[in-house]
Amino acid sequence: MILYFLKVIACSGLLYAFYFFLLQKEKMLVFNRFYLLGAVAVSFLIPLILFRITIEAIEVPAEVSVPLGTVAPVVAKPLFFIDWLPGAAYTIVLLISLVLFLRLAYRVWRLKQKIGKQEYRPFYEARIVLSAHDRLPHSFLNYIFLNSEQFEQGEIDTAVLEHELAHVRQKHSWDILFIELVQALCWFNPLIWLYKRSVQLNHEFLADQAVVKRTGNTQSYQRLLLKNVYVNNFIPLASSFYFFTTKKRLLMLQRNQSKFAVLKALLLIPLLGALIGIFSEKVYSQKEVKQFSPPKIVKDLTENDILEYKTIMSRDYNKASKGYKMDNDDYSRAKYLYGHMTSEDARTVVNFNRAKIFVLPTVVRDVREHSGATAEEMEEYKKVESSSRVAGKQGGYQVTDWAAVQQAADLYSNKMTKEQRASVPKMPPPPPPAPGRGQSAPVPPPPPPPPTGGADMKGEPLPADVEGLKITAPGHKVYITVKYKNGSIIKEDITGSKAQAFEKKYGIKIPSPQPPPLKDENTRMTPPRIVKDTVIKK
Repeated sequence: MILYFLKVIACSGLLYAFYFFLLQKEKMLVFNRFYLLGAVAVSFLIPLILFRITIEAIEVPAEVSVPLGTVAPVVAKPLFFIDWLPGAAYTIVLLISLVLFLRLAYRVWRLKQKIGKQEYRPFYEARIVLSAHDRLPHSFLNYIFLNSEQFEQGEIDTAVLEHELAHVRQKHSWDILFIELVQALCWFNPLIWLYKRSVQLNHEFLADQAVVKRTGNTQSYQRLLLKNVYVNNFIPLASSFYFFTTKKRLLMLQRNQSKFAVLKALLLIPLLGALIGIFSEKVYSQKEVKQFSPPKIVKDLTENDILEYKTIMSRDYNKASKGYKMDNDDYSRAKYLYGHMTSEDARTVVNFNRAKIFVLPTVVRDVREHSGATAEEMEEYKKVESSSRVAGKQGGYQVTDWAAVQQAADLYSNKMTKEQRASVPKMPPPPPPAPGRGQSAPVPPPPPPPPTGGADMKGEPLPADVEGLKITAPGHKVYITVKYKNGSIIKEDITGSKAQAFEKKYGIKIPSPQPPPLKDENTRMTPPRIVKDTVIKK
């Protein structure tokens, strides 16, 4: 922290020296105003600039070993006041800064109290505050303070009012408040006092120039300054007409801008560059030296390995996507082969690292998938299906050879793959064969009672125009399909209370919905959903 403030003081000193020797006597009043304010701010910013500089590593000679006992160890004795001295110094600096901040706040509060107690009158962009205690005209922010007796008797010259109005229009009070804040923070910098004096003097130059430009009479204004040459009354935070009434203001009114004024202002650029180079913070770091590593020795592949790589790349090339579509096995094998090639072999094949490769997802075969039927079995199935189909009736089959139809149905359900089943029409299993000689016909199970409703089932009969009903319960839902005699079919969801009401009204048992299917994570198979259909015909 101490080094930082020392850099701030040095920067502010060099910038003020540049102003004092080159810019102070030039009639660049607006430029000088912002130069002084900017120099104060830049003095705090330049030491905060950080540069990282990388340097080459320097070879350090080998250490010289010294026998033990030849050099006596040096033990530093700590001083008792070293530990608390920096803390005490910082505490004193902060206490003085706090006092200066409180003094500044008190002065601003006093001015606000004065404004609130006195009467004021509008005057262009400003307000004139009349007070019996103020003997000298001065201004703060947009208020001009005048003696009420002198104002009523007309003893205040118009040029004085123009001068104070220029201070208000150019907002000089904000510059003074800024310098006061910096002075309270960095009071130990003696150059801040010089900056404050130069800023206030430059304010008077600007106000004098504004009055002369407005009135056009320089000599009368100079006589007004000479008339009050002995008046010197300091008013804190205020811009006063009688501030620094010296020959500097009279000389500035007669001075013209020199030919070298702009050239002097341009010299500020190399000055700032030099200050940044001298007072900025620099962090040095050594350049990382890469240690020598022996070349990696790769064992040469055989000619068969190179040929295998070329075969994979040519086989998996896709012209449509202009890339390579590979499964996981081909991708892993090709990557391994290319990574173990020598540079000479790699130049003779496709660059694996730059190729456009698409890795296809792994296809998990469903356990329900069958091995597949042969071509002869597929032809036999097509012949049986074609010979058993009833012409002109969609989905109608007539069994002539029960054994062949049964074999075809088993082939469709138990051996064909999904693709094969999709390429041929599905043929339903045949009914049981008629009994031959010496055989008795299979006894069919007793038919279920006709669920048509009625008195014996404690339900109402179905409507007369209904030909039949079909009740299905897939998953969690229950659906009823009603076929009317006119040929229309209506399907409705009766899950829940509707199913209970239907069962109670017509006396027809509704099958309960099946639970959701379970998923086997090991085989990635979804078990088949079992649905019981109840077909009711009238």
